[in-house]
Formats: sequence, structure tokens, C-alpha cells
Amino acid sequence: MQMSRIYEGNSIILYALNSDVKLTDAQQKAFNKHIADIGDLGVELQKRMAAKHKLSNYNHYQHAKKSLREAHAKNLKQLKQAKKYMQQHQR
Repeated sequence: MQMSRIYEGNSIILYALNSDVKLTDAQQKAFNKHIADIGDLGVELQKRMAAKHKLSNYNHYQHAKKSLREAHAKNLKQLKQAKKYMQQHQR
């Protein structure tokens, strides 16, 4: 139900769950097929939705000023050093 709400918005699952009327045989078959098409843990639904969207090739890092890129690299280095320091001193 949650995957359907996130990716589809309005589907037969939400209709069936919010309906006060019993599903017809045809609706029940469509409901069962829809559940099967979603896949285990919603993996198939996620794949279907991802196929509809194109990912951007624009990279903000590559288009940033050199000074910002250098500052970012410095910050990442400091973050890694801090994590390493914390791991060594937590024992």
C-alpha cells in the first residue's frame, strides 16, 4: 500500500482499501494482478517508475568554481580524518 501511495498516487490498491463496497470478481483479479506486478518489496514498481524518468547528466561539482571544488575536497578530507579519529578513540 505504501509503495503504491508513493509511486502511483491513485491506484486500485488505494481504491480497494478505501472502498466500502466489496470488489467485483474482475476488480479482485485486477487487484491481485496489480499486487503481483508490484513485486517483492515494491522492486518492480520502482523499476517501472524509474524507467519513466530520465536522469540528469548535469554535474554541479564539475561546473562549480575551482575554489569551491578545492574547498569541497578539503572538507571531505577533514570529514574522513574526523571519522577515522573517532573510530580510533571510541575503543
